[in-house]
Amino acid sequence: RFAPALEPAVAARLAGVTIDFDHLVACYQQLAAQARLVVVEGCSGLLAPLNEDHLMVDLVARLGLSVLLVSPSVPNAVNACLLNTELMRGRGLEFSGLVRHRLTPEVNPEEAANPFQIERFAGEIVRGVMPFLEPAVLEEPELLARRFVVHVDLEAVLQPPRFT
Repeated sequence: RFAPALEPAVAARLAGVTIDFDHLVACYQQLAAQARLVVVEGCSGLLAPLNEDHLMVDLVARLGLSVLLVSPSVPNAVNACLLNTELMRGRGLEFSGLVRHRLTPEVNPEEAANPFQIERFAGEIVRGVMPFLEPAVLEEPELLARRFVVHVDLEAVLQPPRFT
């Protein structure tokens, strides 16, 4: 983890280190050999640079991960969701679906329509919408997990991907 929360390559550079892609792969493989399931949290998006030579999407492809895209549920977010979906399709990545997360307690009409617009062009990929959560809940993994189970269709997330 780096502070401040910036794209990985920038945050690493500010910390005076370089992210070693092969080391990330080796660490994942070691964890995967010991666990039934490994969740890898990405950061800053699929096209975020990890270092001078690799993007986050390169790590996803190398590890053979299925992507559960998490996107803020805000107005004008349709474009970013559709671009990410097209990127994954174009790269042949496995895709488990999309979860929207609310950044504010209020919902506006455009935001409420976004899941329908996304599915109109990308297919039935929306797996849930996480409600607005207070910062304290976000820092408590058990509370966050309980909210996730209530608001996300885990069966749909865990079934074989809709496209590869």
